[in-house]
Amino acid sequence: MMRVSGDDDVVIRGGILADPEALLEALEDSSDLGEGPVLSVWVGTPAEHKSLAACVRDVCLGADVRHGKVRLTTSKRLRDAGFELEHDTSDGQAESHFHVLFPDDPTMVEVNRFIDCFDDPIPNPAKENAQ
Repeated sequence: MMRVSGDDDVVIRGGILADPEALLEALEDSSDLGEGPVLSVWVGTPAEHKSLAACVRDVCLGADVRHGKVRLTTSKRLRDAGFELEHDTSDGQAESHFHVLFPDDPTMVEVNRFIDCFDDPIPNPAKENAQ
């Protein structure tokens, strides 16, 4: 089933990586793998849960997000910054998995705009001893 992300959906990025050069390299790697310039995120709908915290926990549990910390934004913030979300459950990915689509030849401008969409890292609520 193809999911479309609504404006109020929370977008979760695993880990604390916010180094523009490393993210640009990750985009190049995804292109080399034939996926195009994309970065993976997970999306949840807070209205379907008791709270935002419960939504983030449930999405991280359901998707087996293994990172000790996660960063949050919303679908609206990403769209307002010029990014699109594409549902992606290929290779056994969780139902909540999406790709953030970048231009064919992403630059530091787009990468920094992506980074700026996200809040500071928080402990992954799905991990008992989040680091």
